[in-house]
Amino acid sequence: MTEDQPAPEKTIPIIKDNEQRLTKMRRQLEGMFSTLDLVHDEIAVASEAARSEGQPEIANVLSLSVGNRLWGQLRLLTGIIERLGGRTDLSEESDSAQEVVPAAERKT
Repeated sequence: MTEDQPAPEKTIPIIKDNEQRLTKMRRQLEGMFSTLDLVHDEIAVASEAARSEGQPEIANVLSLSVGNRLWGQLRLLTGIIERLGGRTDLSEESDSAQEVVPAAERKT
């Protein structure tokens, strides 16, 4: 190697290893999101089944307590996944909602 030529750039193994770990973590979190989203749908179906069987108390607990709490956790999980560079179905919903409401009309 001569003095005129710069040394070839080397990647720092620690950084590359962290990037790979974060990518793997994001994929695992996306998998968790998919599973929990399915559970959320199943709770909604069970709630409607309880309501149709004449058990509104059970339906209310399932939909209002369990379903809402799970929905909140899905929103938090979406935020983490987005910070890691990923997307979920809720990411798409928030994007489409932002497109519908002009920026000047959004409440801050």
